[in-house]
Amino acid sequence: MEVLPVAESPVHRRSLDRYFTNSEVLLEDLNAYVVRFNQHYADFENMDPYVLDDLNKVCYQNATGSGKTLVMHVNLLQFRHYAHEAGRADELSRVILLTPNEALSKQHINEFEDSALNASWFAEGRNNLFTAETDGLRRVDVMEITKLAEKDGPTQIATRSLGDQNLLLVDEGHRGLKSTEEGTWVKNRNSLCAKGFTFEYSATFEQAVNGTPLEDDYAKCVLFDYSYRWFYEDGFGKDYRIANISRAQDDELKKTYMTGALLRAFQQHLIYEEQKTPCASSTLRSPCGSSWAQRERRQEVDR
Repeated sequence: MEVLPVAESPVHRRSLDRYFTNSEVLLEDLNAYVVRFNQHYADFENMDPYVLDDLNKVCYQNATGSGKTLVMHVNLLQFRHYAHEAGRADELSRVILLTPNEALSKQHINEFEDSALNASWFAEGRNNLFTAETDGLRRVDVMEITKLAEKDGPTQIATRSLGDQNLLLVDEGHRGLKSTEEGTWVKNRNSLCAKGFTFEYSATFEQAVNGTPLEDDYAKCVLFDYSYRWFYEDGFGKDYRIANISRAQDDELKKTYMTGALLRAFQQHLIYEEQKTPCASSTLRSPCGSSWAQRERRQEVDR
């Protein structure tokens, strides 16, 4: 997936302001840029031009730990500001945050609270398409994407009951983009914002859509690419080393390998304990290591 470079793209400059006040001119500017982009990358297949329906989705490809959650909070405040400034805030029924699981939902609710933003678990029946009043952009309803379904059930909500004029925030937005089994997730979340707006966040959009029909769509709507490569080169993330060993190697070599791995882990922990105070001031935590040895042993027993 060749992402349109954000630093040069006009979508980087007050895109929400232009989306609300003059989307036709924004569309023209984007397509003028697509022409230049295709000319520059003449050896590759051309990108299709934007259409108006492409403008209501923005994606952020940010490495884990780079601040996606804070970006989400800023995006919500930006959207509120420009929607109110354009007199269009009432067009949106509600704000919905979709997460992959309950643990992440709870984490997001706590972090919204830290940012003084009103958010809570989605309450079935309190705020759906058929109620007289919705919260608009004032509040975030948090729910797991697995709860969206065609029909209401004991633990599921009919997607159509939530309407299609929502501001949708999608954490781990790559989920369901490649898997046929999870394709309904994408369909459900798209229907929630057909006449609204979407912000999607993931560390791995590129890997998720590579080779799929969605590849060009995401190449056009990824506003900011701060994947792990750039994150790491800027001095963030973790230094890591991966050592692989073939299953065909003899047991003696495997023992040597594991002994070396344990000694290195011990060395790292020893240094950490000796330097705990300066490490704490830099918010560094105890080193960790991972081994598949136990899993392999279980598989051998099962066989």
